[in-house]
Amino acid sequence: MEDSFLNVVRKKLRTTTQKLKEFPSKINKQNAIRLAKSKKVKLAATIGVCAYGLITFWPVPIQENGIEVAKQAVAVSVPDTYYFGMKSNEKCIDEYKIKNGETLSGILTNHGIDGEKTEELLAACAEKFDLRGIRPKQLLAFVHDKDAHKPSKIIYQPNIFSYYTIDLEDSVVVKEVKKDVKLVQKEASGVIESNLWNAMKMSGASDELADYLGDVLAWTVDFYHLYKGDEFKILYTEKQIDGKAVGVESIEAAYYKQLDVPSYVFKYHNEKYKDEYYDEKGRPARRAFLKAPVKFSRISSRYSRRRFHPVLKRNKSHLGTDYAAPRGTPVYATANGVISKAGRTRGNGNYVKVKHNKTYSTQYLHFSRIAKGIRPGVKVKQGQTIGYVGSTGYATGPHVCYRFWKNGRQVDPFRQKLPAPPPMEKADLPAYLTYMDSVKTILDQVQVVTPTVQEEVIMATKKP
Repeated sequence: MEDSFLNVVRKKLRTTTQKLKEFPSKINKQNAIRLAKSKKVKLAATIGVCAYGLITFWPVPIQENGIEVAKQAVAVSVPDTYYFGMKSNEKCIDEYKIKNGETLSGILTNHGIDGEKTEELLAACAEKFDLRGIRPKQLLAFVHDKDAHKPSKIIYQPNIFSYYTIDLEDSVVVKEVKKDVKLVQKEASGVIESNLWNAMKMSGASDELADYLGDVLAWTVDFYHLYKGDEFKILYTEKQIDGKAVGVESIEAAYYKQLDVPSYVFKYHNEKYKDEYYDEKGRPARRAFLKAPVKFSRISSRYSRRRFHPVLKRNKSHLGTDYAAPRGTPVYATANGVISKAGRTRGNGNYVKVKHNKTYSTQYLHFSRIAKGIRPGVKVKQGQTIGYVGSTGYATGPHVCYRFWKNGRQVDPFRQKLPAPPPMEKADLPAYLTYMDSVKTILDQVQVVTPTVQEEVIMATKKP
């Protein structure tokens, strides 16, 4: 908030008062002469005189023929201004940013709040939040009524979604105010030059939207084999507060073209279908298994019957798929199931095994740590975090080794014809197709953003 002249004066007075408190009790003659010549002392004196003049000579209303007029001033109509929902025209608002090493009691004392009121204030806040938990660079706003020396209200905003008003008049009253979240329909598009993340950035999309897109297309697009020239379009709902984006509500529809083959998904909702995604023919986009246990990593080693082991230094079967990713990257269960094993061995390091049904099981190796609550007998859902990428056991670098069992035998998941989910009932198709056609028309009209140079982090391959 831009400071008014009175706000600036008030802040300068507070700073000067604090300096006076720290002023040495004993000074010699030489120091006194030096201080008298000091520019800071002259400035403080000037501010004091100006403040006294403002208070003394501020226009005072008088009665003239029954009409209230002001000395030395003409009434001017000023439009109402608001600050955190409060009419602020006749308020003096002192915004204060917390500094390193400051204490809450010291901040409140410097703003005219005594110890007794501070205790009452902390007790009132404790029912809703801990005011002692404020951190450096956070902001407290002290609201003064007209020329009052003590604030009548404090405003504290811990996050963008809400703020607290602390009324100090009489007994302390604390209220939480949640800001209005506006949902805005948006679109994004792009072309892959090096990797999806950079393409999303070039289109102006957020990391959160890229994450959502990975979830929505996790069953239909192979993000481990991106090709230069792949295209994407997205229709999504953005959350905004005070005109600024604060997150993504959901993706309504998405399109991805890989090797000139387009894939569409549409979110559909009615009494029977609850925000699930379907393709152009009404088939569920969700599959029994995710294509991979981590997002946007790279395959560093494939399933092989004969591979030179980098740790054991000999040829050995590698009956899994390695996904290289930064240490600490979340690893997800690729399908619903029950934890059958969770522990540590010399070769596997920290690992988890999940039984999905009588036919399929999956295993995840080399975690830096297993996720909290993951132990034998616990049910997990598809996409649930079960551990974090590491290099425990026989591993030369951070990655997760993903192993896939079918009927008790380890197989290559990329070569399996996995079960498809049940299709939408035929009676429900006409309504869905009508809805899908209307959304697809809008999605098809989105212009693909022309790519610019993208940083090469995870390289896309050339089209075969």
